[in-house]
Amino acid sequence: MRILQDPAPPAEVVTQAAPPSALTETAAPAPPETAAPAPPPAARIVVEGQRSEREIDLESELQAERDRHATTAAEKRSQEFRIAELEQERGELRAALTPPPAAPKKSIMEKFMAGEAVD
Repeated sequence: MRILQDPAPPAEVVTQAAPPSALTETAAPAPPETAAPAPPPAARIVVEGQRSEREIDLESELQAERDRHATTAAEKRSQEFRIAELEQERGELRAALTPPPAAPKKSIMEKFMAGEAVD
């Protein structure tokens, strides 16, 4: 019961007021985070390396050309020629996107005959 009898506070307790500058300095609220707009589907396809934007455009042109109806023989011929051009350009774009095949590995016998170190 000594705690109740001792009217003086313990020496460890310090009762000081905080300086006024500490009270006024507060951190500014963080700006609200804005979500980045979703990229268009064509951009996602290009980033993933599946198709280029030009290839997507060519496919849409090719489909429009195939859907168009030719009335005369000359229009039919020019339409077929245009379709062939679009397909060729699309094929060239696809060939440019595909990586070259890896060189075949030499067998142990080929390495030995070539004078290379055999693992």
